[in-house]
Amino acid sequence: MAFGAMDAVNSRGLRVPDDISVIGFDDIPTAGCVYPRLTTMRQPFDAIAAYAVREVVGMIAGQATGAARIAFPAKLVVRGSTGPVAGVTPTTPRRHGRAPRGTASGT
Repeated sequence: MAFGAMDAVNSRGLRVPDDISVIGFDDIPTAGCVYPRLTTMRQPFDAIAAYAVREVVGMIAGQATGAARIAFPAKLVVRGSTGPVAGVTPTTPRRHGRAPRGTASGT
């Protein structure tokens, strides 16, 4: 999906990440092979698979299953498909997650 989004951005004469940032999910092997390299979220597939196997084995053995909802931490892998937010520089102080005063989206 993210590769398609990058193609669509480029086909409209825009540039990734200069005009728009694109982030993928899953950190597939080709994420680091495209230009610009895709910023992505990496999931702990080994931990997810191990949990799933334990749950299935427990169900087969007739044991109660664990939580119906479980969260696994994802890791942001920053590459070349993301750029800075317009109007915000690394030295611009942020106020409670909002844009600084005096910027296009600030008050």
